[in-house]
Amino acid sequence: MKYILTILPTLKKGAFRELKAIDKTVNIRHLDFDIFIVETEAPNFVKSLKASIFIRHMHPVDKELELTGIKESDLSNILSALINFVDVSGRAFMVQCRKVGKDLPYNSKDIEVFIGSNLERQMGGRAVFDDNQIISDSGILVVSILVLDKTACLGFSKITDNLEPYSNPARVYSKWGGVICRAEFKLREAIRKFNIKLGGGMKALDLGAAPGGWSKVLQDYGLKVIAIDPAELDKRLVGIEHFKGKSEDF
Repeated sequence: MKYILTILPTLKKGAFRELKAIDKTVNIRHLDFDIFIVETEAPNFVKSLKASIFIRHMHPVDKELELTGIKESDLSNILSALINFVDVSGRAFMVQCRKVGKDLPYNSKDIEVFIGSNLERQMGGRAVFDDNQIISDSGILVVSILVLDKTACLGFSKITDNLEPYSNPARVYSKWGGVICRAEFKLREAIRKFNIKLGGGMKALDLGAAPGGWSKVLQDYGLKVIAIDPAELDKRLVGIEHFKGKSEDF
């Protein structure tokens, strides 16, 4: 069986150790930056990999498809291939596509919308786009599509078997505009990963807050935030109480 794995290059050695512990004969091939494809005969590979520390996301490769570079035919061919092994009848499902390379006349969203709408119509499933439902509903099915150059790797799995719901979290995080610092992504990912429930009426104390990225994230979730730091906060922050000093003085 083949699987697509997302592994940050800095964590590659640890991830490879985990893979070899499951299957000493596993075949690992680097596709692009943080994308790897593995081939394994291990019978409980997916179950074993759920204990992984270094692997971020995975999905099976049930079908590999050569692309023509023509939008209409490629989308139609991807749909035809998926229909042969995907079954979302009466089920909630998400379509996620990660596209690497810029030489094709369509993007990931084009594929997701086309495949999602057609699977809804032809199979009676229900495409899910709400992030809160995606991270909290363990029954969602996932249609995964990786487009690399002119090859598409197609897979179908349970969301709980993919380790992380999204193959490309950067696309999800980019929906929040006005990013103050990249540290915001760390907190957003932790909230999603551990399904932390946040909402209005809650309070947060942000120690060492500058420039204010985490304070902004918490405010976005409806919390009242007190930010503590001797340094200045980003001027775009509004409605956050800033104690300009050290935490022990506060």
